[in-house]
Amino acid sequence: MTRIYHEQMQRQRSGVVVLSLALTLLLTLAIVNRRDVRGLAAAEPGEPAPTIGSCLTKLAPDPTFTQPPLLVLGSCDSGKFGEVYAVVDPLVAPIGSPISCGRELAAGYLGNSLGRGAEWTPSMQFGLSVAGPDRKQQAAGQGWLACVVGPLAPGNPYQGTVRGAFAGGTIPGAFGQCSSTTQSRFPRPISCEKAHNTETFARLAVTGPGPGLSRLRAGCSTLITAQTGMPDISAGGALIVQTLYFRHDTKGSKVIAAPLSAGEQVEAYCLVSVVGPGSLDASLLGIGTRALPWV
Repeated sequence: MTRIYHEQMQRQRSGVVVLSLALTLLLTLAIVNRRDVRGLAAAEPGEPAPTIGSCLTKLAPDPTFTQPPLLVLGSCDSGKFGEVYAVVDPLVAPIGSPISCGRELAAGYLGNSLGRGAEWTPSMQFGLSVAGPDRKQQAAGQGWLACVVGPLAPGNPYQGTVRGAFAGGTIPGAFGQCSSTTQSRFPRPISCEKAHNTETFARLAVTGPGPGLSRLRAGCSTLITAQTGMPDISAGGALIVQTLYFRHDTKGSKVIAAPLSAGEQVEAYCLVSVVGPGSLDASLLGIGTRALPWV
């Protein structure tokens, strides 16, 4: 469990470094391009800057030190690989400022609270990236910075939107958080397209004695029903809804039994697990009345 904890922290630190490098590159290019275009007699205007909610219809290349990734936008009615959650000017919004790309702006796009399911906050795996204007847009003086949210492990394009998903919307299945675990182990996230027997739908920081498991279970069931659209979230006994307490520290993660003592700090998880030895290979998000995705 210690290795898992450190791996999660290392991924978070790596993501911050990559995002910071990309932002610094785009800021430098914006300054250089704006200085260059002043001497041009006439530059083609190019496509206009993207707007919040624009959809990424092709995977952009990874950022390099010579050219930032470019946005390939299209209709949001078709499959997409990500969504623009903010458009900022790196010259007006310096890197590290509250209005530059970051999780604060992403949280505003995703929605800050579910509004259903008591205190629970939905769980989803997502990645944040940045993109800049193409050469024609740069030549026309465009120096914006587009902030993009998409699945943490992009694969196939997804339908729907994550805009407002935390405020009562339905999270697309590509953002699901699944794991292959048992009650005695911390649910380490993996892609829901891989064989798994557990899906995490929400988390909640709890300080003992807490609101009580019965209240948490009721809210958990309400949230899962809303997010899956399943008329019977047990699928006739094939699935079980679980509410578990976990404590995380430098020694790892472990299940904590209820009731909690006063002041005890844990994280509650709202889970759906397969009953028996079977496995699933897709998220239950938005599954509705369709058959379970057994492996």
